Amino acid sequence: NTPAMVLEVNARPEEGDGKNIRSARYFVDPGTRKLLAFELERIDLALFFREESRFFVHVQDVGNGAFLPYNTRFETMIIVPFRDPQRFRTVATYTDVQPIS
Repeated sequence: NTPAMVLEVNARPEEGDGKNIRSARYFVDPGTRKLLAFELERIDLALFFREESRFFVHVQDVGNGAFLPYNTRFETMIIVPFRDPQRFRTVATYTDVQPIS
């Protein structure tokens, strides 16, 4: 529920073909310029399978310049020949976190 400036980087068509990282998004507080969250999309093309993944991490500033995860969402789809695609997803929220001194 916080307004954010979104910085997005995408793989260039043709030049980015064959590269695993397809896009990255950084969500930044426009007033303080502090990182709020980031998202990464990747594709792994192997000989007998394809993996498409999306990673989202909402971070929290715990002081002293340290940022730790607050909420994470990881989703992966595996596609193999002769089978239906399989999806796996995990969501986690972290509380009472402190930086390691």
